[in-house]
Amino acid sequence: MGIDYSLLAIPKGSTGVEDRRGRRLNNEALEKACREEVWRRYGRKCAVPGCRERAVHQHHIVYRSKSKRLKYAPENRAPLCKTHHDLEHAGKITILPRTAEGELVIHGDRHYLEFKL
Repeated sequence: MGIDYSLLAIPKGSTGVEDRRGRRLNNEALEKACREEVWRRYGRKCAVPGCRERAVHQHHIVYRSKSKRLKYAPENRAPLCKTHHDLEHAGKITILPRTAEGELVIHGDRHYLEFKL
């Protein structure tokens, strides 16, 4: 008489795993929709005035860790080129939340905000 190992197995697709997978897939869909909306609204040009570089990053104005409510809000993102995204995270420039008119307010040393056209 042997042991029936099928009785010891953990059933596949337990509810905890399914719930986490469903949330992850839902978050991925929300992220994709938000990214597409930002590109549609603001285009692929860097949001820093005078910059002619192509935007390759979407910067969260209010960081994701600070506000879960704004995590997937297109108005909380700014399309930035790599240089300006790096400058923002290095603290050289600061991008503030959009005004009522939808414009970005950018502060920083003049050196980092002037460009040759």
